[in-house]
Parts: sequence; C-alpha cells; structure tokens
Amino acid sequence: MAQSLYQFSSFILFFHFVLSLLNLHVAKRRLLVVAYLITLIFWVLDFTPLFVKGVVPKGSFNYASEPGLVYPFFLAFFFLCVSYSHYSMIKVYHTSSGLKRNQIKYLLVATLIAFFGGATNFLLVFSLIKTPPLGNYFVSIYTLILAYAIVKHRLMDIGIVIKKGATYAFLIIFLLIPSLVLTVFAQKHFFGSINYPFSFII
Repeated sequence: MAQSLYQFSSFILFFHFVLSLLNLHVAKRRLLVVAYLITLIFWVLDFTPLFVKGVVPKGSFNYASEPGLVYPFFLAFFFLCVSYSHYSMIKVYHTSSGLKRNQIKYLLVATLIAFFGGATNFLLVFSLIKTPPLGNYFVSIYTLILAYAIVKHRLMDIGIVIKKGATYAFLIIFLLIPSLVLTVFAQKHFFGSINYPFSFII
C-alpha cells in the first residue's frame, strides 16, 4: 500500500504544464521526453521495496513511508523538475508583460507555497521531524491563489473547465470511492485498525 502513495506523483505533469504555459514545450521537447522516461522508471520501481519499503510509525505519525534504496534519487528528480520549472517561470516573467506576466506571477507564488509546504513530507520520511507534516495545510493557500488566477487572469480556459467539470467530477468519484474502500480494507487487513483521516489524505 505504501508504494501506491507515489503512483500519482503529479510533478512531471506540473513540469509539462509550466513549459507549455511558457511556450517552451517545443524547444524543450527532448528534455520532456527524458523526464517522462525517468518518471516511467520510477513508476516501475514503485512496485518494489527499492522505492518504499513500507509504512512505519515515526514520532506521533503512525503511517510514514520508509524510504528504499532509490528513494533519494526520486527525491533529487522531484526537486530538479520543480526547481527548473520555477527557474523557467522567473526567467520568462522578467521578459513578459500583460496577461502572460500576471499568469506567471500567480502560478509562481501559488506553486512555491504548495511545494515548500508539501516538501515537509520528506522531512518526516527521513525522520528529520517527529510531528505530522503540517506544511500540507499550505496547499489550501495554493488552491485559493490558483483559483483567483484562473478566474481573474485566465490561467486556464475556464470555459472548458466548466463545460467538462461534470465529467471530471464523475470520473473522480468513480475512481475515488473504490480507492477509498481498498485503502480502508488494506489498513484493516495489515494493521488491524483504520485511520480515516489517513485514508482520505491518500
């Protein structure tokens, strides 16, 4: 079950989205291909103890990942993609103007807050903190800023979002409910108890 936590790591999609927003996806096509290939390798390793050995209690948190041999390489790849994405945004921001400049500004601020907050999970993984990663709560700030950027500065085509919103909502529910049931069952089977907040976080 621990390995499944990393099945949906979305930073590679964020990396692709940023390059597309900055109109760099064609010029950086080879870089994108390499990044996706590396992601595929990590995805395969995700099913082995080389990536995550399991979940163990750490401090006051009962379900923390125990990193495997290749986990530090995954972490380095994560920070490399995220850092390059933000470097590209800063670089293009200084040469852009108008709507594009505002789009980049809000996306940059929002994602910096989200990734710095989310990165506290890695501190728990490597036992550098003994408390749950409270930085995750900063993701809510990211959501608010991004929502404002979408509505006010057309960060994404809101018309398409609204049009397809019902379909996406149905798909999320269709996928979420079986995943939640499986997670609860796995906790009961392997650990003998169910942590509902942990289940919903997954």
